Amino acid sequence: MSRTVKLKVRPGEVVRFPAVCVHCGQPATAQMTLSHQEGRVTRLLGAPLCAACAQIANNLTASEQRLQQIGWLAAGLTGLLVLAVILLALPPIFPPLLQLVAALVLVVVAVVVVQAYFRRRGRTVAPPAKQAVRGAADLTDFSWRTITLTFTNEAVAQDFAELNRSDLMEI
Repeated sequence: MSRTVKLKVRPGEVVRFPAVCVHCGQPATAQMTLSHQEGRVTRLLGAPLCAACAQIANNLTASEQRLQQIGWLAAGLTGLLVLAVILLALPPIFPPLLQLVAALVLVVVAVVVVQAYFRRRGRTVAPPAKQAVRGAADLTDFSWRTITLTFTNEAVAQDFAELNRSDLMEI
């Protein structure tokens, strides 16, 4: 069962985590980045992990490595294809520099989209243990004055709420 905690915290203010792993509750020695994007604004937080959970979260399986390599190859080929199509499709009335700038902008957009697809796909092929560690704490929502986190470990959520008692808000 998960527990949601909402805090009154503005960007740049400190959010205190207990010095234990958000997944297993062991003493923490590493951090996992929690992120959430709303439009063009992304909020990042560092959540503590123990060495064993950090290793699980950071190690890539063979299928994840293969998908990552395929993603880079697909992004590169997509970029080349978009570049060729744009340079050949634009009428010669445009100056060459304008053609190149337009092509490069579209290449960057295409490469970012392909990479995002493969990154998202890579998360789905991760083993269940890795998904559990990465899902132990989640930054589910934020605004200019609040953040909302969800924890799967009830004890860690309780310790987190206790450390940030002065900033707690009703959900």
